[in-house]
Amino acid sequence: MGASESADEDLCSAIRLNDFPQFCHLLRSKGPTQPLHLRDFESRPTVLHLLCLFGRLHMLETLSAVFPCVSLDTPDDFGDTPLITAVKIRSSAVVSHLLASGASANVRNELDDRDSPLHYASLEGDLSTVRALLAAGAEVDAPNQHRMTPLMYAVQAGHSQVAQLLTTAGADSALRDRRDKSARDYGL
Repeated sequence: MGASESADEDLCSAIRLNDFPQFCHLLRSKGPTQPLHLRDFESRPTVLHLLCLFGRLHMLETLSAVFPCVSLDTPDDFGDTPLITAVKIRSSAVVSHLLASGASANVRNELDDRDSPLHYASLEGDLSTVRALLAAGAEVDAPNQHRMTPLMYAVQAGHSQVAQLLTTAGADSALRDRRDKSARDYGL
């Protein structure tokens, strides 16, 4: 293992331990001109994914300041982008930061049904995240590989407030999935 990989492992350890001073020291010692190997070699998520997974907004803001060109839409080994990771753990502050920093609201998990962040937020009933994603331009009727839309997910999961918000945002309740069912068929 090279010195750079070891430093990145130390960075991942600082994230896990929520050791902000150590994180800042390690990040600033790399400087924006050195490559950031965004992999945690033990469990395979990127440094950016770990920040989102643990909801470390303060560290994420520091990373964004030191490495402003880091790709926010890179998937991990499970197909999740940092935004999808933040949506899954229901960290609306991290979601808002990523969207404000340029993360795409319309990315897809290519390994898991091609769900978008809006699919995940709708399934979880996370009203504030659904609002943030819609405000950032998320496609309200984005179908996944089964032609399921976020509205269908919200209705199936019994999240009436999310379903109402999606409908108000223009979601089409007549769209049909692969089983020829619409949101109405699911109980809208």
